[in-house]
Amino acid sequence: MENKEAESLEALFSVFQDGAAAAKTAAAAAAAATAAATAAATAAAATGRGEAGLKSSRASGRTDVGAATAKTATAATAAAATAAAAAAAAAAADIENSSSKRAAANSQQQQQSKKKRKGIKSIIEEDTHTHEDKQQTKTAAAAAATAAAAATAAAAAGDDEGGSASPSTTAATETAAETATTAATTTARAAAAPTAAAAAATTTAAAAAAARDRLERRRERQILLLLMMLQQQQQQQHRLSRLSPRQIQQQQQQQQQQQIQQQTPQQHQPLPPLHHHHHQHHQHYQQQQQQQQQQQQQQQQHQQQQNQQQQQQQQQQQQQQQQQQPQQQHVNGLSS
Repeated sequence: MENKEAESLEALFSVFQDGAAAAKTAAAAAAAATAAATAAATAAAATGRGEAGLKSSRASGRTDVGAATAKTATAATAAAATAAAAAAAAAAADIENSSSKRAAANSQQQQQSKKKRKGIKSIIEEDTHTHEDKQQTKTAAAAAATAAAAATAAAAAGDDEGGSASPSTTAATETAAETATTAATTTARAAAAPTAAAAAATTTAAAAAAARDRLERRRERQILLLLMMLQQQQQQQHRLSRLSPRQIQQQQQQQQQQQIQQQTPQQHQPLPPLHHHHHQHHQHYQQQQQQQQQQQQQQQQHQQQQNQQQQQQQQQQQQQQQQQQPQQQHVNGLSS
């Protein structure tokens, strides 16, 4: 049990270290990209300032001032490129030191036992992650070195030409600025690609979850309607089973009359709404059903009362006829 816990802790610690190294590599790449972009912007600005200074100096006859301005701009560009290269080198050295410290912390026996426990697949994955970290570090350092070399070439061209600012110097400066900008853009895109992929995956997962929720709600509404219909049928069958044949016939007649009345445009019974909450929908529908049942019961009672009155009238008529028969016989006897 303790060995399994130790293996789990070692695996988690290894994953944590790999994640920290990847984060440092991404940060170093971002810093190198920022430094390269800054160097490119500085070079472009310096080129513009140098050309403007040279034009104004030629117009006014002060060529020395324009040359001094161009030299100052190229020196600033070289300093920015040097700072970018130093930042990339420091990040690479930090990552190398952290990896060497991590390798020194684990003894050879622990590494062998860890490899035996983790298996060949885990070893290959760990080596792959380490190789990717080193490749990202090399890419960032190469981008920074490219920016520094371009800035140095621009500075050397400015020093050789002096204050003349020939078209070849301007073209070389523009080429160096474009090269640095392209390298910075490529590095920034490479660093932002995982973030964009994660955002797209999150958006897709959220859309799928919303679609599943809509389907579940629609299914629940359909099930609720089916249950209510079954409940109505059961209640109707129960009522019919408790009625006599004569009452069943009367109820059927009443239902036919109600159907005829419903077909007229004067009466429209509202259907149960589907867009409200299930609980409110169910209560409202039950209230309508109860009102309809009460109306039906009242109509049945009224019909029964009418039937009873008719029966009583018929009985009274029969009694009157029975009472009139002896009187008629007596009158007939007297007349005869």
